[in-house]
Parts: sequence; C-alpha cells; structure tokens
Amino acid sequence: FHAVPASARALIGEPSSRNRCSASAGGKIVTGAEVAEITVSAGRATGVRLASGESHTATRAVIAGVAPKALTGRLLPNGSGDAGFDTAMQKFRHAPGTMMIHLALDDLPDWRAGAELRQFAYVHLSPSLDAMSRTYQQAMAGMLPDEPVLVVGQPTAIDPSRAPQGKHVLWVQVRMLPAEILGDAAGKIAPDHWDKVKEVYAKRVLDIIETYAPGLRNKILGRAVFSPIDLERENPNLVGGDQVCGSHHLAQNFLFRPARNYAGWNTPVAHLHLTGAATWPGAGTGAASGFMLAQQLGGR
Repeated sequence: FHAVPASARALIGEPSSRNRCSASAGGKIVTGAEVAEITVSAGRATGVRLASGESHTATRAVIAGVAPKALTGRLLPNGSGDAGFDTAMQKFRHAPGTMMIHLALDDLPDWRAGAELRQFAYVHLSPSLDAMSRTYQQAMAGMLPDEPVLVVGQPTAIDPSRAPQGKHVLWVQVRMLPAEILGDAAGKIAPDHWDKVKEVYAKRVLDIIETYAPGLRNKILGRAVFSPIDLERENPNLVGGDQVCGSHHLAQNFLFRPARNYAGWNTPVAHLHLTGAATWPGAGTGAASGFMLAQQLGGR
C-alpha cells in the first residue's frame, strides 16, 4: 500500500494503462481516499486504516510517499518505537517555498535576449549567481526577496495542443520564498499572511519578467496565482510550499537523507518504507527512490 497524507484529494481511479497494469499483477489503485493511520502490530506495519474507517491489509509492505513529519506526526500516532528516528523526522528541514503563477496568453513572450527563446520549454531568469544566493538568504530569513529567481515554463512552445489554437499558456515558478512572511527585502510590502500578499507580490514578479520580455502584460488573457501556502493546501507534502521536499544540504543528503541510518528507505517499523523526494536521491521527477525500493523489495 502507498500511504498518502490526510487531506490529500484525487478522483477515484478510472481505467488507465497504469490501473490495468496494476490489476494484471493482482493489485488495485484507489485514489481520493484519506489514509488516517498506518496500522502496526508487534513492531510490523500491517496495512492502513482510511478516514472512512475502511482498513486494508498489506501482505508485503506499506510504502509511505510523504513528507517525514507526516509519517511520525500523523500516520504513526504512537510513533515508530524509536525516539531518535521520530525526532529526526520532526526536525527534518524543509527548503524555502515556491509561488506558482499561471498565465493565459495571446502570444508567447517577446524575449529581449532573442526570438530563439520562444522555442524553449524553460527560461530561467536571474541576473547572477550572487543574486540567486541573496534570494536564498532573504527567503531563509523570512523576507520576501526583492528579485526572486524565476523559472518560466512555455509548454505551448513544445506542445501547441495545450492551449486553444493561436493561444498560449505560461507558468512561472517563483523561487525561493518564505512560508511565513517576516518582512520585505525591497521594503515595499508589509508583513502579512500570504492570502493577502500573493497578488501584490505577483505584480513584482510580472514587473521583473517585463524587463526581460517587454509587453508581456498586454498579452495576458487571464492569470491564477498560488502562494506557498496555497500549494501546501493542495498537497500537504509541499510543506510551506517546499516543492523539493527538504533541504539538500550535505547534512540532509546522501547517507543522511532523510536521516542517518535510514537512507535505504527503511524505518524502525518492519515492512514500513518511506519513499519520495524526502529520501535519497532527493527531489526530481525520475521516481528513482521508488524504483530502487521496488528492486530492493523484489529481491526478497
């Protein structure tokens, strides 16, 4: 079983190649079901109990693809039985948050650096490595960065079918931001909750993009802004809007991810495994941790 955090939401699985593949191997995919607890007996994970009261028994393993704090703070209400592990999970350090801005456009941006940029799926915007370092330090100090690092996605440059004919979509990943706003490095926005600040800060982001792609605002047909807190509301694993599920500094990487002695996706609870971006090899879309864990389990 793959344990998802409480309050995670999705549609009940409909027929798909993934479901058919699972069914052919004797498995079943159920989504839209809140896991309230991982059940444990005699130090061994035995299955999951859903918020609905329904229980499922695991024959080989329970695999939790969650942020570490959700494991010992919610899914294992009595802890793992190892105080050191439980403390490490609760002290797991998250990275700064992210804001997402989605734009519907009449046309792709006219990049000042050259028209060839309209052909790329991603355009990264930051004046220098020093500026990127400053942004990180500002976010870690609880400050809104004066010039955040921006990753601009142009999906319709690669796949025009993602928008109506002749139109385009753009997403902007605003890196790196504090989950709790203590101040503004630019001295223009008063500290407040993200719900009240996000639209104002989005204006700063669009102002920055305008310097790289003049006239962008005139092409905007619609927009949606999601703050770091909005992202966490949608997916509890994005703690504080942290999209990489944890700092990747050396003290929390390699043999220490998510904690020392637990880099092999193991936990103190037998047959309970932690996987996902919080585990080695870290963030990304390659699903490497799950793949390597599957190989490990397959050899038993």
